[in-house]
Amino acid sequence: MPHLIVANERVALDFGFERAIGVGRHIANSLPLPDPEISRRHAQIFPRDGSFIISDLSSRNGLYINGRKCKERHLKDGDEISVGSTLMLYNPPEDKAYTELLSRRGANLWDGLPGKQQFESAEVTSFSAVELDELIERWFERADPTPLIPYKLRSDYLRFAMTLDRYAHRGDLCRAALDFLFERIGAQRMAVMSAGAGKKKMEILAAGTPTDGDAASEFPIDKDILRVVLHTQRAVYSPNCRKDFRYRHLANAGDDYQVNSFVAVPIFLHEDYFGFLYVDLPTGKGRYDFKGLVQAYLTGALIGKCLHWLRTGRGKTKE
Repeated sequence: MPHLIVANERVALDFGFERAIGVGRHIANSLPLPDPEISRRHAQIFPRDGSFIISDLSSRNGLYINGRKCKERHLKDGDEISVGSTLMLYNPPEDKAYTELLSRRGANLWDGLPGKQQFESAEVTSFSAVELDELIERWFERADPTPLIPYKLRSDYLRFAMTLDRYAHRGDLCRAALDFLFERIGAQRMAVMSAGAGKKKMEILAAGTPTDGDAASEFPIDKDILRVVLHTQRAVYSPNCRKDFRYRHLANAGDDYQVNSFVAVPIFLHEDYFGFLYVDLPTGKGRYDFKGLVQAYLTGALIGKCLHWLRTGRGKTKE
């Protein structure tokens, strides 16, 4: 798997990836970097012809490869990438002799870092609906030698889908979907929320846990998670917030509810964004992996299909 050694004043990462990734300051990027000198969407790394290419996305401060400014380049093992005040090395040698690879610009950045010794392992945790749809299609066709979720779960989702026409109320449908998902991946808090026209008014359609009654009147969700799942319409998860530089603050919430792991996935009605499904686990209560994200996304897709059918087949849905 390709990987980047990433270092700036706030993070030191060994970041692995397999597909195209976005690099920038915004939390919705595959590699979001806390660096004020980086643009919100600074660069993209994507595969082509058996290798990876890095391309500048008209960033404010530019992209430098091995000390030279460029717009686009095929990456080679050991290449130095600098964006803003952040230094990255693409597939560096295993002996970790990083300083021997650096240009003068890279060496200056490296010398300014506060003694980074341990590089924290990290990977992509946010995905577009298109990316997940392609992965799920390969799973259904058994084209992927390592299935995302066990094949036997296909029958579970099919059986659940066959029951959805019994729900004429949006809240009942969403509650049933949360119950279904809870039985498979568990949760402490769960919610299905609609975003309203223009994403200006959120409504809780179902929330709490399967043992609760009606939807809660309030359901606080971290603003960074909302930036991803609401504003950019991407799915996102964190297997361990305490070890995740992007969401570590959720595990360090003091006396407040401490999130150990979460999943948030968008819900679409045909091609229209409707809202999202969210589940989490508190500290010490387990964690979600990528398979949990896929199962949540499939559940959200079933909700969206049924709500779309209610909207077009029965007229206005009942509250």
